[in-house]
Amino acid sequence: VRQLMTESVLLALAAAAGGFVISRLVLEGAVRWAQRIMPVDIGDINLGVPAADWRVAVFLVVASVIATGFFALMPALHATRVDPVRTLRGELVKNARPGRARNVLIGVQVFASALLLICAGIFLRSTIAAARFDPGFRTADTLLIAIDNESTRTALTQAVAGEPTITAYAAVRPQMLAPLRVAFAATGAATTQVAFKSVSGAYFDVLGIPLVRGRAFMPWEGDDHSVVIVSESVARTLWPDGDGVGQVFRFEPATGLQRPGGILTVNPDAPADDATLQARMVTVVGVARDVRGFRFTDVREAGVFFPTGVDAGKTSIVARANGDPTLARQALLDRLTKIDPNMGTIITMRTVARLETFFLQIALWVSLILGGLALVLTVSGLFSV
Repeated sequence: VRQLMTESVLLALAAAAGGFVISRLVLEGAVRWAQRIMPVDIGDINLGVPAADWRVAVFLVVASVIATGFFALMPALHATRVDPVRTLRGELVKNARPGRARNVLIGVQVFASALLLICAGIFLRSTIAAARFDPGFRTADTLLIAIDNESTRTALTQAVAGEPTITAYAAVRPQMLAPLRVAFAATGAATTQVAFKSVSGAYFDVLGIPLVRGRAFMPWEGDDHSVVIVSESVARTLWPDGDGVGQVFRFEPATGLQRPGGILTVNPDAPADDATLQARMVTVVGVARDVRGFRFTDVREAGVFFPTGVDAGKTSIVARANGDPTLARQALLDRLTKIDPNMGTIITMRTVARLETFFLQIALWVSLILGGLALVLTVSGLFSV
């Protein structure tokens, strides 16, 4: 028993040291790879490998001792109590069939490697599906511009309007990736829950969202909260024929944000005197096509749109670029940071659309590497047997 335990402890310590070296190399390589392929307009994301200290060394030693006790002590004790000939044949339990424990371990190895490789295949299929997914609006040449400092809003908006690489822009509140506020739309006895946002008249044109019926907001309707544009699904829900243009319904805001499965009661990020937070009768002037939105977020496109202006508070800007949106983003950064060095982020919609693919690729490579390693271990174990 002493001999078996000594050999097992030495092997476990050597394996722990080798695993530590390999893990550090893999982590360093993975972080460098992620930093190289990560889109620059996501923002400042600090990635680093945690420093190894005495706690890591203690964990490795303890894990080696535990592994030795689990995998070496029991067979060693059994070797003193059971006929060595039967033990060598795999009969670890009395009156058991030869090789039962061995077959179970081999089955577990094959199962683990196959499961990881199946996960890699699922992630690969999801990555391909995400790359082909259409959110329902333009992403190839549009940008999101956040304005955090209200005192510089007018100057920043004028700078965006004067940028040659920008062909059109519109205002939106809340920003497109933020949770939407929810409300209830009532027509007679029927009431349905809807999400709503405020947009300027050019919003639908900038993002390429067609109006199937009616018209867009006019410039003078920026402060008129008695008119709305609804989505096709909301129009079909409120009116059987789906033609909501000219229809009137009661709009009753709720104290919550859009979440899966219902309303999460929180305070919305809006001024207390925001007119869209007041119950009122509204008239539908247009019906917009439904937008699927991004799959990796819980937020979907609004069903009710109120008019607003580009100078309204707490609004962000969505802009369409002429040509490569990355070049337009850099030009806007150079221009806008001169006005406000602490301005909000500028991100291309193309990057937002690729975020799901980016994270799925990371999961794909992790599961593929682990699955390949497990497969190698399984094959080597089968060969040893």
